[in-house]
Amino acid sequence: RPSSYDVSFVGAWSVGERGDRTPEVLSVAIEVERPNDRLVLEVPPVLTGCEPHDLELESIGVSAVEALVDGRINKLGAELRRFTRMLADGNITLDQWQESVREALKLVHVQAAIIGNGGRETMGASDWGRIGQRLRVEYAYLQGFANDLLGGRVSAPQSFARIGLYAQSVRGSFWEGATIRSEKQGYSLMRRILDSQAKHCQDCLDYAARGMVPIGSVPLPGQRCACRANCRCSVKYFRQQAPSVQV
Repeated sequence: RPSSYDVSFVGAWSVGERGDRTPEVLSVAIEVERPNDRLVLEVPPVLTGCEPHDLELESIGVSAVEALVDGRINKLGAELRRFTRMLADGNITLDQWQESVREALKLVHVQAAIIGNGGRETMGASDWGRIGQRLRVEYAYLQGFANDLLGGRVSAPQSFARIGLYAQSVRGSFWEGATIRSEKQGYSLMRRILDSQAKHCQDCLDYAARGMVPIGSVPLPGQRCACRANCRCSVKYFRQQAPSVQV
């Protein structure tokens, strides 16, 4: 993902239903832009995990999906800052601001979870329940934020910085879904990967230093680390290799 490119979400639709762009299982399109150049790429379903496959999860397809999620988070961040600017300028009420933020968060958390799980049709009741629980936590934080705004305990610059954390939290929904999908596909090992362009807390450095471990042995990005929602780590998943036996 060269820094000179802007990778963003274009759409996701069911295989065979491209005409009406029904947002079901994911044949994903991403848009790549740089000066004087624009390209729309479609990532085949086999690379997004919509069908069982034998590709390693650190392949180019997954990198493209991670870029898709990052692009969607960036757009969400811009949208949430716009709502917050409207509130600061007196163009909307606090209740309208809170409702707008809630709806935007719900949409993108659900999108990220579906992408992580490999498609809507792979998700069961427990997966939807997990999204619901994560959203309830986010809504509780948002209520606290609204109370701070109402009480005048947050300055305008602080409010813009704080609202950005809500967009970054979406990455957690993606990684939770990706981990569950990986386990269903027979992956049993994981490795935390540090983003070479980011600053990392000591927690993340320690998790990455542990190398390849059983899934669940280290937290997912953004969990139990000082970075919290700002965490830029990622995960690679691996299948356990059967030991070779000489005959």
